[in-house]
Amino acid sequence: MADLRARQVTTRDFADFDYILGMDNSNLANLHRLRPESHAGHVSLMLDFSDAADGEIPDPYYGDLSDYEAVFELLLPAARGLLDHIRSTHNL
Repeated sequence: MADLRARQVTTRDFADFDYILGMDNSNLANLHRLRPESHAGHVSLMLDFSDAADGEIPDPYYGDLSDYEAVFELLLPAARGLLDHIRSTHNL
């Protein structure tokens, strides 16, 4: 994973990925603007997969370590929920 880098979502991503997730409502609105009509995949907020939280993941970039820890605590149940959703939806 060392060679992975953050980048902007492109329209090509909608052809390559079944799930495209935003962290906040601004991200989600941008994703919907980019989304081709032909995309049959899933576009939503990450926290849509979590019973533990509703809403948006705050950007911890300008915060301190505690802000990153808080984001991690929001993302962990959402990631588990996403995995459960994929397993049940795709019979895995």
